[in-house]
Parts: sequence; structure tokens; C-alpha cells
Amino acid sequence: MSGRTNRRRPNPDRRRALELLAGNPAGMTEAIMIANGFSVDVLADLIRDRPATVSTEGIVAGGRIIQTEPCPITTQH
Repeated sequence: MSGRTNRRRPNPDRRRALELLAGNPAGMTEAIMIANGFSVDVLADLIRDRPATVSTEGIVAGGRIIQTEPCPITTQH
């Protein structure tokens, strides 16, 4: 055995997405991330693996959500 661990190389898209999110503390919407060339799969992986989070925001009236706002994706602090 060589003593080296079998690590995967970091995904360049994932790293670039995290750098972009880290530079925007308020987060960015999914639409903006996609416009910057990121796939939904990359965004879903970041949220699933937890270096990034997504928040949900809506307006509630009469106990029902009547409008939802774009949800920013942010990095974990």
C-alpha cells in the first residue's frame, strides 16, 4: 500500500459556486446561479451536502401562503 488516500478531486463548478455564494452574504437566487452557468444538480448537491443552505419565504394571509419570494441560496457560516 502506498499510504495515499483515495480522494476525489474537488468539482471546479462546486468550488466556483461556493466562491460566488461566499462573496454575497445575502445569498443568490437559484435563477441567478443558473444564469451564472451552474446546473440545478450542482446547486442541489451543495444544499444536500450542507456547505450551502436555502431559505423559504412566503406571505401568509388567512392561514394560506399567497405569494412566495425567490429563495436565496447562502453558504453556511
